[in-house]
Amino acid sequence: MLMPRRRCVAYVARALRRPAAAPAVATPWSVRHPLLQQRFASFAPPSGIDSRSKPKRSKSPSFAIAAAFEGHEDLEDDEDEDHLNGGEFGDEAELDDEDEHARALTQQFRRGMEKKKLWMQSLAAQKSYSAVVKSVADCYAPLYAAMGLEGQCPLLEVARKEAHGDGELETQFQPARFDDMLAKTTEQEALALLVISKHHELAIAIVEHREKLTEELAQRAQDGASVVLPGQDEAEDEQAVTLSHHFRMFYSWAMSAYALAGSSFHPKLFATYKRAEEGGIYPTANMNVKYLHALVNERRHEDVLEFYEMVRQKGLAATIFLYRQLLFAVSASRNTDALQQVVEEMRLKGFKLRASDYSRAIRAYDNVYFLSKERSPRQPQHNAKDSAGKFTTPTDNYIACLARIRQQEKHPEKFERQMNAVHSVLELFDEMVDIDGLIPRDDQMFPRVITAAVIAQECERVPELLALHAEHVKDGTPLHYAGLRMAVNALLLLDKPTEAWGLVRETYPELKPWQYTHVANILDYLSAKNRGADIVTLLHDIEELGLLGIFTNGVVKIVLPALCRSIDSVSDEELWTALTQHEDVFAVRSNVHQLELFLRECCRSRRLEVVKTALREWMAVPGSKRPLKARLAVLLVKTFETPAEGEVDWEFMTELFEAIDLVSVRHAEDREAIVAATSRAYEAIGKPEGAERVRFIAEKSAKRSRPRASSTKKNNLLKSATSAQTLLMHGIPVASSSS
Repeated sequence: MLMPRRRCVAYVARALRRPAAAPAVATPWSVRHPLLQQRFASFAPPSGIDSRSKPKRSKSPSFAIAAAFEGHEDLEDDEDEDHLNGGEFGDEAELDDEDEHARALTQQFRRGMEKKKLWMQSLAAQKSYSAVVKSVADCYAPLYAAMGLEGQCPLLEVARKEAHGDGELETQFQPARFDDMLAKTTEQEALALLVISKHHELAIAIVEHREKLTEELAQRAQDGASVVLPGQDEAEDEQAVTLSHHFRMFYSWAMSAYALAGSSFHPKLFATYKRAEEGGIYPTANMNVKYLHALVNERRHEDVLEFYEMVRQKGLAATIFLYRQLLFAVSASRNTDALQQVVEEMRLKGFKLRASDYSRAIRAYDNVYFLSKERSPRQPQHNAKDSAGKFTTPTDNYIACLARIRQQEKHPEKFERQMNAVHSVLELFDEMVDIDGLIPRDDQMFPRVITAAVIAQECERVPELLALHAEHVKDGTPLHYAGLRMAVNALLLLDKPTEAWGLVRETYPELKPWQYTHVANILDYLSAKNRGADIVTLLHDIEELGLLGIFTNGVVKIVLPALCRSIDSVSDEELWTALTQHEDVFAVRSNVHQLELFLRECCRSRRLEVVKTALREWMAVPGSKRPLKARLAVLLVKTFETPAEGEVDWEFMTELFEAIDLVSVRHAEDREAIVAATSRAYEAIGKPEGAERVRFIAEKSAKRSRPRASSTKKNNLLKSATSAQTLLMHGIPVASSSS
């Protein structure tokens, strides 16, 4: 039975005057103005009742909502002057107009709910989350009683498990009748408090309870056993409970709870969004962000772009958080076209990008210019399959950069996409620093920007980038090895090898073997530029650091010829001194191969005095040593016989003959040239008998250099095998006449 109307209004008024616990936490997300039509959306006329049989009346808020606050009236307020004298909520107040009644009751409901929200917020401040869940269960208790399931609300069990004692389950504002507006408003506030406090499992329990209860009511209605409650007031028909609608913030908080629960709850998150759309709910900005975040987390990049297009076309709510998720998605998918569109929209809407947003935007271009899938030729074949999807950072050295610059100038169309990417990267960095005034602190950003500057042939920007890195990157983090490699290339392209070496020493105070490539790169530059004096200086620094292991055979084959070519900066004496002081590196006095390399380069550079010194020291050292090979011998003889300046040193040419192995000379022309030149040398110094000896040695060497019997026999066998083959004439086999 409904209580009399005036008494009900009085109860509401007293409940509103009753002081409540002060809230510890304010929740700006709570709904302050619930719409009246939403109040009745979860009710429907029971089947079998014709709503047209009675005249229609405008629906007004239920007087039964006052029962939600029964037991909280302050009896001392009965003597309140306003109440006794016919105040706003007095018994004498007679409101004739139904709209006035509706507005008054709506205001009473709002004030009552504000008191309940403050009480719920105080529970959350005390971390009594079980009582928060229990307050939701209290709203559904009358409905479960009407269903014949009194005391069996699943939320009661959830609250008991969460509670630390029976005292925590004592709640207020327990309604005597079910009212869906009260239940929805309480649920919404409970979800907000639980999600904010990271108790998403309790929030999910509330959401799923509502869903399951809705399904149960729908099933009962389908079976013809709808749950029917009295009308909204005494004059209205009975209504069947459906719970088919809810506030949109309920769906928003529900999606937040599922997002906190992890990726395993993403299907339910997507289903919640779809259910809200089907119910005609306009998605909140938070719902869009959570939906997009779930898609990004599952790496469904194509679905991300489709959802983004849907948001744009429908004009749905989009905050900066949505665009940050989009930036992350397009960066991970390397979709540079979508990236430009997202960044442009953010600028148009006035959304400021953070430094981390710029960093993600720059990473979107990685596959165009920074990362490569190319497999190293030294990698074992059995690892090729495993590394097929791996990317490597730039491995360019100074020589490779020069080659790329030449190709860019010769075939600009081949580098158009790459050049567009690096210019976009530089523009993003300039906007971040110069326009938005942000400080670049991400150490992963600098190698990308430095690489972009080198490829864009804007190497003059690299010193400034290095200064920014040294100033702003936290904790003195050293420059990333890819950034160091490209920064060294940039400094070398600017003809600053000293600064490049200083950067390497600053970045790696103690060089490890895998970091020697940076020093080798500098040596490549100095060798290409024939800067022998700088090579010698760097050689001494490397020796002091104990890093002579840098000089592998490949490095020596590049550095040694460069030293020989550096005639203007390194004299013959300085050259030989540097080589002999670092015999462990160059081995020109102990290794015939290194000596031959050195002598060949000296002949090309016309360093004849160094050749004399090297050969005399070579021949003076006792022990068996291999004589010089034929090609080098011919080169030495011709070089000394035709000096660039001065007279021919005939005496040394006779000494040179003693270091030549004539037997190794296969070509008769080369042998004759050596013999003729040496004979002229002996005759020039007045020793014709020496010329005779040279010719005698040459004859013996010629005999010894003839093909051996084994090789002759092998050739004969090859010829006989060839002659034994069947002869074909016009495709017809013909027998040999000898057979």
